[in-house]
Amino acid sequence: MNLNTKIHKLIKRNYRIHKLSFILFHAYTSLKHIFILNKYRFELINVLNSNLDVKTSEKIKLLDFISQKHYFDFNFDLTFPYDFVKKYNPFNIAVYHDEINNMNYVLHNNKRLYFPKSYGKCLIQNIYNQLLIEQDPDSPHKYVNNNFHVEKGDILIDAGACEGFFALENVENVEKIYLIEANEEWKEPLAKTFLPYKDKVEFVHKFVSNNNQEGKWRGISYITLDKLLVDECNKNIFIKGDIEGFELNLLKGSKKLLQKNNVKLVLCTYHNQFDGRDINNYLKSLGFETNFTKGYMLPLIEEFFNKIEYPYFRKGVIRASKKIITS
Repeated sequence: MNLNTKIHKLIKRNYRIHKLSFILFHAYTSLKHIFILNKYRFELINVLNSNLDVKTSEKIKLLDFISQKHYFDFNFDLTFPYDFVKKYNPFNIAVYHDEINNMNYVLHNNKRLYFPKSYGKCLIQNIYNQLLIEQDPDSPHKYVNNNFHVEKGDILIDAGACEGFFALENVENVEKIYLIEANEEWKEPLAKTFLPYKDKVEFVHKFVSNNNQEGKWRGISYITLDKLLVDECNKNIFIKGDIEGFELNLLKGSKKLLQKNNVKLVLCTYHNQFDGRDINNYLKSLGFETNFTKGYMLPLIEEFFNKIEYPYFRKGVIRASKKIITS
């Protein structure tokens, strides 16, 4: 277990963590990212200059960011190597407490977004701040845009729902939401967040996979989208998949569903080194038009906190449908 993981666990356990402790953690994280950039700077520049797949405008932005001398910056995050990150500050986020349920929450678009009871104010501020960064219009992790989004009456599949941020943004617009989240600690917060919409939300506490085996992993069973959505296949379906590198398995367990022309997908492509290539090829083999979000991410290998992995730059999210889509 590395130092970053130990500190994070300590924060989760201490509900009333002192703000100074969290400031120190945040400072440590920022310094770690600056250290990694300084270590890999020239190699990253060489990769960019020799990589013809990177569009000129994107290359210029990346080169500008990487070439800068970054000294201590409290909000520095190498995962998103762009200046837009600097406009976010976790300590500007208001966290509220629900006395009746003894749970903390933030207001997202004037809707309550709940967090586990063990999560204190500072941790929630950091998590929510990261969500805002990920869904910034300039972020390579942005799921949707004006040309590609959830439409009124869609069936929304949120695979890897976590806290429910994306589903909550779209809950009023859709016919139904399937919240798929295997992590036990999010069951209660999700139930509380979506209580006002309980008639259109179904909770699925399983792993999305490419099979429906009865076997379990960590006590949790598997399910394919073909099985889960057997009664929904004739409706317009929007699938969001952020499941820690198992997005290709999600696709392989959706073979019948993906034969339809009424399915749109947004899938993360940065968790594994070649996910972007493999997921793109698989979707195209099924007749989908695909498009990656603009920009690149530089994911850290957390097991080796001072390391990133060649080819370093990874596309964040792929959007796909059987209609031509634009950036």
